[in-house]
Amino acid sequence: TLLKPLPGNGLLEAPEVVELVDSNAKKTGGPRVSDLRENFRSNWKLHDALGKKFSQIILVIIVLVVFGILVGPINLFVFAKAGKRHKLFISTPLISLGASVILLGLIILQDGFGGYGQRLILREVGPDNTTYISQEQIARTGVLLKTGFTTSEPGYLSPLTLGESRWARITERNGGGKGRYNIEITAGGLKATGDWFKSSSEHGHIFETIRPSRERISLIGNSGNPTVNSTFDFIIKKVFYRDPGGQLWTTSDVQQGRNTTMSPVEETEFTSWFNKLRERFGPRNRTRLDLSRDRLGYFYGFAPETDGIESLSSLDWQTTSTFITGQLSPETPSNP
Repeated sequence: TLLKPLPGNGLLEAPEVVELVDSNAKKTGGPRVSDLRENFRSNWKLHDALGKKFSQIILVIIVLVVFGILVGPINLFVFAKAGKRHKLFISTPLISLGASVILLGLIILQDGFGGYGQRLILREVGPDNTTYISQEQIARTGVLLKTGFTTSEPGYLSPLTLGESRWARITERNGGGKGRYNIEITAGGLKATGDWFKSSSEHGHIFETIRPSRERISLIGNSGNPTVNSTFDFIIKKVFYRDPGGQLWTTSDVQQGRNTTMSPVEETEFTSWFNKLRERFGPRNRTRLDLSRDRLGYFYGFAPETDGIESLSSLDWQTTSTFITGQLSPETPSNP
């Protein structure tokens, strides 16, 4: 625990305090800086789910070769042959413009406008009408006409270091890409400008916030099989509950405002389900899930289709899924 009695003299021993903080930081996922720099470079399931990206590099090479032939020998000996060299001032810009238009067309044909990505959220419901949210996201961009954005709520936002690839803009090898990441705190969210997103790139981010919320899952009654009621505005596909005696219960398709009765379940089924979803997160959130998995009186749920914290409006988020955990409230739910 981090709570220790203060010595009578009011002085703290520096080595002991450093060791205490360091050991507890490791137990909860390690220092944040090393997590952002090291833990998403490989084996990040969310990134893997995007699949491989292949570029039509052969078409670009063909365009460049044709451009070289046109702007060189053909330009000199056909379009602006001897005695008409002044035409170079017309033909060369036109050839360059045509090649640029073709290259831009190839990029748009390959990548399109905007982009797409996936988001995965860990949502921990607190007992005091608060919710902790950690949103991991990965995006693959096409041609971007606008790169600045304002998040849908305030919080903590950071780019992630990805594995080496021709598309990743922040890697270990390029020292973070020397990008500019500007943030301005506003009443409605974070106004982000700079290099948070670039065209034809892959970008990973993590967004964390604590949100006031009355959304929760509540326990209805206290006899027989547990009956639960949700105030979340999305369907929770699967819910497990570990009661105060350690018995596990489960149910499916928990909808807002509808009472659902649970059935007993074996530990092996919960473990298989939990581990499969746990592996989709980055190491820091996996550690947080490990710390919560055996808590008595807690529920664990997964919703494959939810809303996320918004960023760049031109991105199409193909999936936004949420893992929810928290203490099951033993009282009649109220409206969120």
